[in-house]
Amino acid sequence: MAQSIKNSINGQVFEPFYTTKCNGTGLGLAVVKSVAQSHQGQAKVSNLESGGACFTICLPILDTNLSKHTQATASIANSSTSFTADILRS
Repeated sequence: MAQSIKNSINGQVFEPFYTTKCNGTGLGLAVVKSVAQSHQGQAKVSNLESGGACFTICLPILDTNLSKHTQATASIANSSTSFTADILRS
């Protein structure tokens, strides 16, 4: 079964150089957060009831039909066998 993110480290997983892996650099999720923020977006993590974690990236997009900004959200949830991605427009 996929592992959830412990509540005690939930706020740290996006910090540079934070890792729970023996050979990890702690830069992967920090880079994800940095790229999202550089595009006026955000990165989030939450735990799934079925186990595992869901990483969500929210980015503003320009709706060319309405000439205004809307938001697109991509969520990637891990399970023991697959990764899924959903793109939502709000």
